[in-house]
Amino acid sequence: MYYSRLACVAAVVATMSSWSNKAFALGEAITDIRIRNNNRTAEDTIRSIAGIELGEEIDANTLERVRDRLNTAGLFADVDVFWEPYRSGARVVISVREKFPWAPIPTFSFTEGNISFGAVLVHGNLWGSGKQAVIGGRISDVNSGALLVYRDPAMFGSWFYWEVQGVFRDQQLPEFGLGDLYSNKPLRINKLRSFGGSARLGVAWWRRIRTEVGWEFSNWR
Repeated sequence: MYYSRLACVAAVVATMSSWSNKAFALGEAITDIRIRNNNRTAEDTIRSIAGIELGEEIDANTLERVRDRLNTAGLFADVDVFWEPYRSGARVVISVREKFPWAPIPTFSFTEGNISFGAVLVHGNLWGSGKQAVIGGRISDVNSGALLVYRDPAMFGSWFYWEVQGVFRDQQLPEFGLGDLYSNKPLRINKLRSFGGSARLGVAWWRRIRTEVGWEFSNWR
């Protein structure tokens, strides 16, 4: 019975402490922002994505808003945001667990008349600033090529994003006669080589709904 009463008292004290901290922080000015456990991502990048500033008043949705912005950035596996008393206001503490920023992906395929192999390298946090890049290439009997992509998912920490892309293709297209539908030997092989690129500018409204415009070109030889 004694231990049961003691547990109840402890729960009440913890609840009152939580209410006390919330009551303290609501309406208080942010006097410090502390970033923790960021080993790969620049502190300025995290602050920009969080979207809070010193002197800003804390409301009931401040922490949830910061947590949501950081989670949708695609850089972190886990985000914890909380406040604590600091000087004449409140300190906002942002603790993150970062995702591994790059991944090499080998590719290989084998079909009759076509063997291909290549690799794709994806980096999701260039220079610790949240920029993204993709470099890939493939060598094939039929369809070889290369790809280069650079993307800024939050231009100057805003909802705007932009992307540029370059593509190279080297294709061999077999041509068969009407009487050779079941033959493995084509009449001739047409070789096509192309290069092109594209540029896109968009807005990720509330970082969830995307609207974008783009321009694309290609040249075939």
